[in-house]
Amino acid sequence: MVYKELIPSADEILLEFIEFECTKSFDNKQYLGKSMQSEESPRVYIKDPDGRPPDFLSGIGSVLPIVSVKVKEFLLGTEDAIYFEFIRATVLDYENEIEYYILNILEVLDAFDWEQSDYDLFDEPGPKGNKVIEDLRKTVLIEEKVRGRNLFYVKEFPSKVFISEKLEDQFLKAGIRDFETIDI
Repeated sequence: MVYKELIPSADEILLEFIEFECTKSFDNKQYLGKSMQSEESPRVYIKDPDGRPPDFLSGIGSVLPIVSVKVKEFLLGTEDAIYFEFIRATVLDYENEIEYYILNILEVLDAFDWEQSDYDLFDEPGPKGNKVIEDLRKTVLIEEKVRGRNLFYVKEFPSKVFISEKLEDQFLKAGIRDFETIDI
């Protein structure tokens, strides 16, 4: 299967969040692949919308994907639905609240192929004695460890969302917009 990196790409003229407020506990649990249903809903402040609300919010910093109701409903209808949870985000444009959800992907895959990928490492190991990639030119994933998943995280890149080409095509056919993909 072909995989890509998923990037929100809402045009700045549409919506871009300018502030993301969450508890320290929520912040510490991001990208770990564990349930966050018991966490307090984050507050997301956005620019005034000049047009239609996008399907994916873009913003600054490392924040879990924030998706529209349309994306949430679509993903709940997929074969991977058991690997997702949606946390209602309080999204404000300083006047109105808009319905959006934080997409938490429940499981981080150990699927990076250290042998087939093309990269350079930092000379020094990471804080846990782990390898740290300095320059990544090509990412290869181990298919047996991906197990046919269509939207997932990989342990070595905790804030990158990977998507199968199959799911990307389904998004496009369903009219889901405001995202880009990058070949890995």
